[in-house]
Amino acid sequence: MSGVNTVPPAARFTDPAQARFTPSSMPVEAYISAKYAGLEDERVWPRTWQIVCREEEIPNVGDFVTFNLVEESIIVIRSSEDEVQAFYNVCRHRGRRLVDAERGNRKGGMVCGFHGWSWNPDGSNKHVTDREDWSGCDRFADEDLKLRSVRIEKWAGWYWICMDPTIEPLLDYLEPLPDVFRNFELESMRIAWYKTLIVPVNWKVMIDAFNEGYHTSATHPQVGKRSPFGTTSGAAGKHSTFTFPNPQRMVERMISSPPDTDHRVQLHDALKDTYSTLHSLVSRYRMRAGERLVEELPDGMPLQEVAMKLGQFHREEVEKSGAKWPEKLTQEDTQRAGTDWHMFPNSILLPTADCVLWYRSRPNGADHTSCIWDVWSLERFAEGEEPSVKREHYPTLESFKGQNPFLEQDFSNVAAVQVGMRSRGFTEARTSPLQEVPINNFHTVLYQYLATPPDETVPEV
Repeated sequence: MSGVNTVPPAARFTDPAQARFTPSSMPVEAYISAKYAGLEDERVWPRTWQIVCREEEIPNVGDFVTFNLVEESIIVIRSSEDEVQAFYNVCRHRGRRLVDAERGNRKGGMVCGFHGWSWNPDGSNKHVTDREDWSGCDRFADEDLKLRSVRIEKWAGWYWICMDPTIEPLLDYLEPLPDVFRNFELESMRIAWYKTLIVPVNWKVMIDAFNEGYHTSATHPQVGKRSPFGTTSGAAGKHSTFTFPNPQRMVERMISSPPDTDHRVQLHDALKDTYSTLHSLVSRYRMRAGERLVEELPDGMPLQEVAMKLGQFHREEVEKSGAKWPEKLTQEDTQRAGTDWHMFPNSILLPTADCVLWYRSRPNGADHTSCIWDVWSLERFAEGEEPSVKREHYPTLESFKGQNPFLEQDFSNVAAVQVGMRSRGFTEARTSPLQEVPINNFHTVLYQYLATPPDETVPEV
């Protein structure tokens, strides 16, 4: 039967070194092959920097968060007022997970539930039950019994870990993001809300879905209708970015817009829609600034003047609340930051001056057809008014319904994508050379990791 592909896509993946990407496509096996996922477990996850938690999640000595990635578990714990450390979450005796809880406080030490061995917050061994039984045994000194440590560094208010002790420093790994966001003062933001979902798709399906703005007109028609301008996108080493709207298309559409358009109402309504459906990116301060456009400005003001007033009112509302505006932030900074940044391999940042949306995607344990999707909304608060950190869990997409209408529009596609990719009629993912560069760059870099055994240096990108 000439011309008919009778081999299921999941069975076609062989050697990553033999695969070839084009500027606009990548193989379907990336999303459905268990062998592909196995190489990710071996060659990607242990060798990349991973976001674990925000600084405000572990303010006190002994506070900890556990971070699970495939079959590994890492404890990040504040071991002293000035130090946070990371350890493999495993007892040095018989290998039981040392801490079962997602978060809590272990100032008094971490105790294994199997035989009662315990460790101090700094990873040093505190107690061995009937230690005298091991008298004279090799590799049983205090130094031998320490919990195994994991690299940990901090940027933008987040603690990041990496299981590879030889990896480059975090700031070098993230280049150019530390420079792009140097004036945003992301570290002074705090968690407004934090939601975790279990999604029945490969983790990369989620990254791809949130890594481009090309889907906006179809998936978010309310946004596409008011801002039908498209996006531009690009790569920056391992990482990538897109900006919405496409400036050229925006100018073209605005020139042809009706002359009687009330730009005060236009901007107010756009802000209100995002504020009420996404519950992020438009803060309560910016929403109030949008209301002031209609209340305080005369009808007929040009769009550029209305936009400038929105910026002025926005800052005034932030400072009026007692929250701190990032003093060094310039218009050039916000333009350079754009709409969205993907940090290889699995986190995505959408920035504004006072409200940030942050995503993280990772496999759901060893199941490569399911993923854990974390969403944080970060905002600025007056000192003493920061909300306590509350993490909400949703075991299915169905259980998330009614929580966030905007994100639910995104989620409406992903399960159907995962199923469709297993069809014999689908052989590769094609990406727009203008609007979907981040997807192609992500998979190209990922494949370079897969093709490089752990004892070799990852090629420069």
